[in-house]
Amino acid sequence: MLRVAIVDANARASRAFATISASIVAHWLQWECQQRSVEIAIPSAADIILLVYAGAIGYGAACRAALRRHGIEPNASKRDGKPYIVTGGAIDTLPLLALSFADAVAVGEGYGLVRQLCDMIRRNATIDDIRAWLVAYPHAIERCQIERCERDDDRPWLLSVAPPVLASPDPVVDWAMPPIRSDDKVVRVLGSKGCHYKCAFCATSYRQTYRMNPERSQVLARLRGLKRQGERVQLISNDPANLPYYKDIGVRLDSQSYTVHEMTDAETRAALRRDKVGIARFGVEGLSERIRRAFGKPIATDALVAIIDELHRSGVNTHMFMIVGAPYETEADWAEFRDLYSRLSRVIATGICRVKFTTFLPTPPAPLGRFMGSNASNEQLNAFAQWSSRNCASRHMFWLKGRGEAQHAKDAAEVLGISTNLALQLCRDNAVLCQSLEEYRRMPHEMIRWPISAEIRYKVGEVYRGRMAVDGTTTTTT
Repeated sequence: MLRVAIVDANARASRAFATISASIVAHWLQWECQQRSVEIAIPSAADIILLVYAGAIGYGAACRAALRRHGIEPNASKRDGKPYIVTGGAIDTLPLLALSFADAVAVGEGYGLVRQLCDMIRRNATIDDIRAWLVAYPHAIERCQIERCERDDDRPWLLSVAPPVLASPDPVVDWAMPPIRSDDKVVRVLGSKGCHYKCAFCATSYRQTYRMNPERSQVLARLRGLKRQGERVQLISNDPANLPYYKDIGVRLDSQSYTVHEMTDAETRAALRRDKVGIARFGVEGLSERIRRAFGKPIATDALVAIIDELHRSGVNTHMFMIVGAPYETEADWAEFRDLYSRLSRVIATGICRVKFTTFLPTPPAPLGRFMGSNASNEQLNAFAQWSSRNCASRHMFWLKGRGEAQHAKDAAEVLGISTNLALQLCRDNAVLCQSLEEYRRMPHEMIRWPISAEIRYKVGEVYRGRMAVDGTTTTTT
């Protein structure tokens, strides 16, 4: 029988438990193997490795380090299928990157693939049997299927021709999956998949269909039961307050994040106060009303200030996520944000309000995945640091800067499959990576049939550009 191992690239080498699963997905894979009587081997002795990484950004460095820790060659073309590596998760949006490390990538949820794989192992299937099955499986891509995918000579972030559709996301969700505890000691209960909003910058709602856990009584019983046992609990959901039974939960959720739309609902804020939530985390994303509207997350600055003021007066701290370097961002947007920050510094009299800045990335298959964004955000952030310290320093307000310019270029290079130097060159204001729908179809992520078509996503990008281009002109990149 083939031996199976799990390599969790989320486990850091500095930790004593670096070889033990650290992420939710790795714990789920362990459970699936145990349910099907598939013994988990050590990676160095395995025939098949399930490679885990939570997220699409930073996948390369994390996977190289994790595989090398176990003495495994990270370059798939050099490894020659020994051991045979299968990966999945959010990295399915970057199939060529995933298949530079792995021999196959699962697209979508992966429940069916993992369970069928375990069953084949139990039936003494060979690696060749598994490879042939994965080639035919509609929700996975095998390395042999991308052998003829060549890059455009002049614009290597595109393919030379539009790729064939090789897979579609697996839509199956097992709502009965047991609660999973990751290494942060929080137990998570599955609440929903995807997101019911379609924000132009966010890959989540474009790579998976939105679904809510229909088992209301099961979710409530699990959360309340775990809480009685002294556990820290959290819902796996991008928009938990949208669940019809959210206001009935009645227990404190640990480090739960919300959308800014949910924060506009008075009943949701009342539930946060009732359950004594220590901090409300939500994504505002846009620096200005103009950007928020273009992103698809419109909220007036006055309304935002009023909501944050109310939460702090009720003893609830806040943590806002903001995107900087958005395509067509201008100084006027930063001026509006400085006004917001100044107003908050004068309104908030209790607790802590944190602002976390994240630099925009062209993340597929989101509509804004064809815009490079602005690299002026680093200068703007430096200027903001000096301005805020001189004009509105407050013990109740502080902000966190994300990754610097060099790391941002590395992340962008990984997303686009290009060199860091070329990514640095492309990080100019208002850079456009493809100018037509035909070119958009040549982006590598289009080898997957996403739930929302390329035509619709391209049109959403055009709507964004129309809302953001101040003078109606655009800057192109060649």
